[in-house]
Amino acid sequence: MQHFRHSVKTIACVGLGLSCQSISSPPRPPLLQLPSSMGMGAKVAFFSSRFSSFDRYISGYGYLGGEAYWSACVEYILSRHLNITADFFWQRLPSPDETARYHRVILDGSPDEKLQELSETHPPGLLCRIRVMHFWGGWKAPAAFDARMVLTPWISKENAPVPIFPLSLQAGHHGLHTPHNVSAHAGLLLGKACEYFQGGGLQLISALLNRSFVLHATTKCAAFPAEIITHTGLTPMPFAKLLGKMAFLVGFADPRVSPTPLEALAQGAAYLHPSDTNQHPVLRSVGAPYVYNYRTDDPASLVRAALLAVRYPFDSFVPFSNRLETTIAAVATNLVAHDGVCVCLMKGPGHATACEGSLLQMRDGGFL
Repeated sequence: MQHFRHSVKTIACVGLGLSCQSISSPPRPPLLQLPSSMGMGAKVAFFSSRFSSFDRYISGYGYLGGEAYWSACVEYILSRHLNITADFFWQRLPSPDETARYHRVILDGSPDEKLQELSETHPPGLLCRIRVMHFWGGWKAPAAFDARMVLTPWISKENAPVPIFPLSLQAGHHGLHTPHNVSAHAGLLLGKACEYFQGGGLQLISALLNRSFVLHATTKCAAFPAEIITHTGLTPMPFAKLLGKMAFLVGFADPRVSPTPLEALAQGAAYLHPSDTNQHPVLRSVGAPYVYNYRTDDPASLVRAALLAVRYPFDSFVPFSNRLETTIAAVATNLVAHDGVCVCLMKGPGHATACEGSLLQMRDGGFL
């Protein structure tokens, strides 16, 4: 194939009466343009015991909740796609000298408390480098701050969206879900805490068992029927492999906006979303055959959703906003490149004082 391409180029040169050396493709521009002021060796710091690098998360070390999942996604993009080094520190506030060494410093916790305390030690030129990850988004900024200082994995008009992507696909687990290893009537119950399944949850589980569905869970609960198959102590990659064997994932009221439904879709398991609890307001609108909405007060609606998931299987699906290439652009733009916060926080004559603007462009109440 290489020889064929060379021959075509040679014919083109001869036909135009030109030397082949004079024809060359222009250099391809970089996929993403980062600020020239960053220079070489730019760094981002993560300050939280709940944050994790990609390699650490995939290996199953330390805290494995949503905050670790999000930071693993961001670190993967920074180090592998943007050539930016990420350093990790335990849960504490950075000193002004530490902040000055980093292009961005990312914290975890209450934005109000963190930013207020840091504003007492950091001048505006340093404070504007700080970002706080708030998993649920929708944070309203006090007058002294900018709402874009808060990062969220989900769509948010007020804060800075830095979405997640299915980590298992980047760890070599794409394609686990095939017609040969899926248990057609198997479903996984979403949740690691037994209180998620109390009350009406047990009635929903019984409704599925009565229709001969095989249910799995990742926690042992005394109230569970004996038929439920439990898998405890799973690290992320074995968990992704388990999802690849499921026809569907059953959501209950909690946990809210978990990354697990996204991993389920990536591994070919439909997500059964409890629409009356608004467990996952982002994925609930994806629609069949990937997401089916049901009501927790109507077990029959859950059974119908499960039957549809079995009837219409799929190999893998990742929504646009959670694809790797989309997330790369969001990290580069919303986290790394956007310096509107530094303009906003500068007060006094000649400086802007209005902390306004959104990193989610919309038109007439909808997305562009």
